[in-house]
Amino acid sequence: MSKYITNLVRTFKAGSNNQSLLVEEAKSLEFQGPVIVSGTMSAPNPGGPVGMISRILDDAASIDTYFEAIQAQMPQRQALLQEIGAACTSTRMNVLKVHREAEYAGSNPPTVLVRNFIRAKRGHLDELLETVTSFIDGIPSGRTKGALTETTTGRYGLITISVPYESNAAAQEGYEWVRASGTSARAKRMADITQDSARVPFRILHSNVEM
Repeated sequence: MSKYITNLVRTFKAGSNNQSLLVEEAKSLEFQGPVIVSGTMSAPNPGGPVGMISRILDDAASIDTYFEAIQAQMPQRQALLQEIGAACTSTRMNVLKVHREAEYAGSNPPTVLVRNFIRAKRGHLDELLETVTSFIDGIPSGRTKGALTETTTGRYGLITISVPYESNAAAQEGYEWVRASGTSARAKRMADITQDSARVPFRILHSNVEM
């Protein structure tokens, strides 16, 4: 049975520094389960920084339970949500299917979550998932292995490799390690079947996920 992740994504107004409000938003919802609150270190899109509340759910039925909790608790959370909404330019909800969970190898709790967004060319999504899975399987013991997810809402063909790191320095070392394999046959095939990609580091603002 597959796990799922819901990402509540908020883009803040330019110059805004209210990402910490998302921690309050996440804690204000009475809902059991792992949650990670993260925010970009810069503005990857027009506008301001992006904040994200990610909830890890055991199965597809839990998506309904989560949305029901949001609706049921809307009245008592309305003031907080209005405050957050006033600080943002957009809000959206994405649902992701988990193909592989992360395996964290750091000595201390992670402070950075690097999300690698990769969009497959039409007709190549399954091959891209298989190729990325093969790459993750080949990561040697002692190195962190990222989570692999497939977005099931919005535009077709988007997968994400989410890699937790102990620090920004560790994230940069991870980037260099992956880049060094860029001339392999697998990397070249990935380039052939990929439409575009982006690497976006997020600061972990709050997490109760065991790693």
